[in-house]
Amino acid sequence: MIKLLDLQAITAMHGDEYKAAVNRVIDSGWFLQGNEYKLFEADCARYIGTKQCVAVANGLDALYLLMRGYKEMGIMQDGDEIIVPANTYIATIIAITRNNLVPVLVEPTWENLEIDIDKIEAAITPKTKGEMIVTLYARVAYNDKLGGICK
Repeated sequence: MIKLLDLQAITAMHGDEYKAAVNRVIDSGWFLQGNEYKLFEADCARYIGTKQCVAVANGLDALYLLMRGYKEMGIMQDGDEIIVPANTYIATIIAITRNNLVPVLVEPTWENLEIDIDKIEAAITPKTKGEMIVTLYARVAYNDKLGGICK
């Protein structure tokens, strides 16, 4: 069998670091909201160049809160549309619909299974407020053309 992604080999490169981090959490007795959690948020904020970082449980929570924030700031409102790849994971759609937004599905290309950027412009309406890029198999669909469309 040929592995699509050899997670064992990738994990082995940093295995000792991962095990040490897990042991620190276990030894502290804080599985949620402990010092490791606070250190991660601080390190992540420094790394990306922001004042704060909020760690969440999963991608669904992150996407939901992101769009909820846009709604709270008045950038989005109920019924606005978000363009997404038709083959996205269900969490993407749930994050959109839980915010009373509308997912607009655009088919992927056969070459890489990423959203077909050439089909995005046809999906844009006056209600379109964003396009959600979804990474598949460690590939990102973003390119300069998509950047131009989004601007």
